[in-house]
Amino acid sequence: MAGRSEQGSNTALEQGLVTRSEAGVARVIALFTYDVNDRLIVGATADFIWAGIDLEMAMSEPQFQNLANPAAQTLGTASGAEC
Repeated sequence: MAGRSEQGSNTALEQGLVTRSEAGVARVIALFTYDVNDRLIVGATADFIWAGIDLEMAMSEPQFQNLANPAAQTLGTASGAEC
């Protein structure tokens, strides 16, 4: 295969290490209202959103560097849809 030698050997796969990815997103909305008088009620909301990703990839250092630096990718690219 072309390009395989410059990416280094992948001994992590030979050692039986796990390769997996996890992505998580959570959201909490807190509501508050206060009756100022019979004709006025004041309200507020707080919206908390957080996300995380956990990657466990069995790859060599050159493979990871190729993934982490888009300006120097030699194995190809991944990008979103263009409108």
